[in-house]
Amino acid sequence: MATVWRVDTPVPRLPDPLAFKELRPEIVGNARRDMLAAMRGSVELRDAFSPAELAELDTLTAWPLAMVEERGADVGLLMRLIDDGFFIDANPPDGVPGRRVFEFQLLGASDKQVQALGIDRSEADDDLVRLALMARLAYVVEIVHRPRGGRRLVYGDLNLRNAAVAVNPPRILLMDCDGVADESDPSRLQPNTPFFVPPELITKQQKLQDQSTDVYKLGLCVIRGLAVGRGVSQLSDPASPMMIAGLLDRDGVELFKRAVHRDRANRPTAEDIKDYLVGRVLALAQPAQLLSASLSRAVTIRGSETLVMWRHLHATKVRVHGVNGFEVTDIDPDAHPNGYAIRPPTAGPIHVEVSNKHGTDELVAGHLDYYDPPAFDITEQLGGLLPRLAAPDLPRLEPPRAVAELPPYPMVGTETYPVPRVEFPSVEPYLNLAPLVPDTSLGAAGPRAAISRTHKEADEGLAAVLDDGVEQLLTAVRKKIERLTP
Repeated sequence: MATVWRVDTPVPRLPDPLAFKELRPEIVGNARRDMLAAMRGSVELRDAFSPAELAELDTLTAWPLAMVEERGADVGLLMRLIDDGFFIDANPPDGVPGRRVFEFQLLGASDKQVQALGIDRSEADDDLVRLALMARLAYVVEIVHRPRGGRRLVYGDLNLRNAAVAVNPPRILLMDCDGVADESDPSRLQPNTPFFVPPELITKQQKLQDQSTDVYKLGLCVIRGLAVGRGVSQLSDPASPMMIAGLLDRDGVELFKRAVHRDRANRPTAEDIKDYLVGRVLALAQPAQLLSASLSRAVTIRGSETLVMWRHLHATKVRVHGVNGFEVTDIDPDAHPNGYAIRPPTAGPIHVEVSNKHGTDELVAGHLDYYDPPAFDITEQLGGLLPRLAAPDLPRLEPPRAVAELPPYPMVGTETYPVPRVEFPSVEPYLNLAPLVPDTSLGAAGPRAAISRTHKEADEGLAAVLDDGVEQLLTAVRKKIERLTP
């Protein structure tokens, strides 16, 4: 509906640089009249703000500053040019590199969509940065909603494309503020973006937007700004799996469920949402805290190690440093829970610094003194006074001649003297199991007792044969040994 031009010529009494938003010439008739009236109304609403609020408003929004006339007729308005910090490099794989406005909707884009656009969103993917951006958006809406002499202002068409973000530091710039209107103005023109239409407007419960519909849209913006993935632009459930885990607690989920509920009377205010998000940022932004720092010893020999010990909260890195440029950086406190050994080149104070992305803390662990051990030569120091140990020579031992002349002890091998073979008699087991009826000739116990008796007799016979064979073998071996022994 409009074209935005950069204004290179300074305009008296207006800040620099400026942009000119010109209504397209094809917008004619009642539509042109109504849109120009809305622009004039937003410019006039600046008078409703105090100077302090205006200074803050111009930092947080691209609020219309003045109307532009051509041949006596309004054609558009002047507003602040968007700061370069709200732009991001875009290097699409199949497109032309350039820069584009970092619109709020890019926060929820899927990784695939971000890659296709060729942008680097990594700084905005930090949990606290996202929460801070949501808090800033709620703060802007809260400023617009503040009562001013009986006036209640309504932003209107709040959506994911009407806000730009910057991440270093986290900032929000609310755009398209020419639709802001007084809630008491029945002729106000405030459109709705698809998937941002409040239920009371869908059901025709009411025709015009108000601060409650602003809160509904603000709730959707926060929910969709704290989620990532395909379809985020239609998300309305703060407990959805698409939400980034850990950003909202139970109270936050309930707060945003009320914000996007059809029950208008139970919706929170923009200030309620801002207060919750600010508190959530403070709860999660825990800076590193160094509780204590100490040295394992205060005096040591030069070149030996000294252990630096510390106790901390929330630290991700530890830095130890001293005089003359001594420094050990990027120590992982989780990898060194009991301390870190250092060898400073000179004596002096030893400092310990802990840090994380939210802050640093530092303490002096102690003052380390070095000494060099004196040169020591035991011969020179004692002047030869140490006694010398002299051991007498031991006499040579000659074994008796008879012992030396003895032959080696006899060796008997099975190859020279084979072991006698022992023949074992065969034992016929009892196998006559043919009768299937009890045989009274086997006794009262029947076949089982007969089989047991037969096995017992076989065992006894086998044992007797083995005993006899072993005895014969041992007797033969003894006789051969006696013959060989002198």
